[in-house]
Amino acid sequence: MGGNAATMLWLFFTLVMAAVAGVVPADCAFTGFSHTAVITVATVLIISHARLKKPVLRVSLQPT
Repeated sequence: MGGNAATMLWLFFTLVMAAVAGVVPADCAFTGFSHTAVITVATVLIISHARLKKPVLRVSLQPT
Protein backbone atom coordinates (compact mmCIF):
# COMPACT_ATOMS: atom_id res chain seq x y z
CA MET A 1 0.00 0.00 0.00
CA GLY A 2 3.05 2.25 0.12
CA GLY A 3 2.73 3.12 -3.56
CA ASN A 4 -0.93 3.98 -3.23
CA ALA A 5 -0.27 6.24 -0.26
CA ALA A 6 2.49 8.04 -2.15
CA THR A 7 0.19 8.50 -5.14
CA MET A 8 -2.63 9.86 -2.98
CA LEU A 9 -0.23 12.25 -1.25
CA TRP A 10 1.04 13.46 -4.62
CA LEU A 11 -2.52 14.03 -5.90
CA PHE A 12 -3.46 15.91 -2.73
CA PHE A 13 -0.33 18.07 -3.02
CA THR A 14 -1.14 18.78 -6.68
CA LEU A 15 -4.67 19.88 -5.78
CA VAL A 16 -3.37 22.17 -3.04
CA MET A 17 -0.84 23.71 -5.42
CA ALA A 18 -3.55 24.22 -8.07
CA ALA A 19 -5.67 26.03 -5.48
CA VAL A 20 -2.72 28.16 -4.34
CA ALA A 21 -1.85 29.05 -7.96
CA GLY A 22 -5.45 30.02 -8.68
CA VAL A 23 -6.01 27.31 -11.29
CA VAL A 24 -8.80 25.93 -9.12
CA PRO A 25 -10.85 28.32 -6.98
CA ALA A 26 -9.72 27.80 -3.37
CA ASP A 27 -13.29 27.76 -2.03
CA CYS A 28 -14.23 24.94 -4.45
CA ALA A 29 -11.04 22.85 -4.38
CA PHE A 30 -12.12 20.42 -1.66
CA THR A 31 -15.92 20.59 -1.80
CA GLY A 32 -16.17 17.25 -3.64
CA PHE A 33 -14.63 15.41 -0.69
CA SER A 34 -17.64 16.21 1.49
CA HIS A 35 -20.10 14.43 -0.80
CA THR A 36 -21.69 11.40 0.89
CA ALA A 37 -20.72 9.08 -1.98
CA VAL A 38 -17.02 9.88 -1.50
CA ILE A 39 -17.27 9.31 2.24
CA THR A 40 -19.15 6.02 1.70
CA VAL A 41 -16.62 4.68 -0.80
CA ALA A 42 -13.70 5.66 1.45
CA THR A 43 -15.36 3.90 4.40
CA VAL A 44 -15.96 0.73 2.39
CA LEU A 45 -12.34 0.70 1.22
CA ILE A 46 -11.04 1.14 4.77
CA ILE A 47 -13.27 -1.64 6.11
CA SER A 48 -12.38 -4.03 3.29
CA HIS A 49 -8.66 -3.35 3.76
CA ALA A 50 -8.97 -4.02 7.49
CA ARG A 51 -10.89 -7.22 6.80
CA LEU A 52 -8.12 -8.50 4.53
CA LYS A 53 -5.31 -7.57 6.93
CA LYS A 54 -6.79 -8.84 10.21
CA PRO A 55 -7.25 -12.63 10.55
CA VAL A 56 -9.73 -12.17 13.40
CA LEU A 57 -12.07 -10.28 11.14
CA ARG A 58 -11.52 -12.75 8.31
CA VAL A 59 -12.54 -15.70 10.51
CA SER A 60 -15.47 -13.94 12.15
CA LEU A 61 -17.00 -12.82 8.85
CA GLN A 62 -16.93 -16.25 7.20
CA PRO A 63 -20.28 -18.04 7.02
CA THR A 64 -20.64 -20.94 9.43
